[in-house]
Amino acid sequence: MRLVMVEWVDSCSQDGWLEKNSGLTPSSCVTVGMLLLEDAGSITVVLNKSSTGSYSERIAIPKSCIKRVRYLEVRR
Repeated sequence: MRLVMVEWVDSCSQDGWLEKNSGLTPSSCVTVGMLLLEDAGSITVVLNKSSTGSYSERIAIPKSCIKRVRYLEVRR
């Protein structure tokens, strides 16, 4: 699996009453992990892989939200 850094934009929300418009804007996010899957609509990144082939901490990021993907090199 390849190591990737994904820069993407996520929705931002706020609950509760507001006195005025607070200028809520989308959040800029960065995710670093192993590229598990990529298709026409999304990229799935995982943080953990066990020796039995199980995965944890998965996130599927819609390609429409992605600003940039960097493929990282692991030096040993």
